[in-house]
Amino acid sequence: MLADEGQYSDECTTGKEHWGPSGMCPEQAARFSSIFGTATFLVNAISLPSGLFLDKCGGRAMSAAAALFTFSGLVVLGLADTMQGRDWFVVGYSFLSVGGQMTLFSVFPTAFLVPEFQTLVFATNSCLFDGR
Repeated sequence: MLADEGQYSDECTTGKEHWGPSGMCPEQAARFSSIFGTATFLVNAISLPSGLFLDKCGGRAMSAAAALFTFSGLVVLGLADTMQGRDWFVVGYSFLSVGGQMTLFSVFPTAFLVPEFQTLVFATNSCLFDGR
């Protein structure tokens, strides 16, 4: 989606003969990989602190924190084109990945409320997280 909108196309310095089959120049592909790598790292890195936060503060606080991170990520992404001085797409997607991971963790205790549907709750939660 970002490539279709031409994000990071101003980074392209190589000629079209060096562009990959995706239609992106190497510099543009590296920026997209940076977004993916940072967000993926944060999903894993925040797991321990997020789990401790959930155990200490409970599901409501975790859901509120997840909503705050997700909302912040969406606002940053909405303004990313207009703000200068930093790669705001990386920041926005980082907020979204932390918010998504916190949302994932906050739903886990729900599965234990209805043990007969526990597998369904876990599977649905994982699919929604992956689709995010």
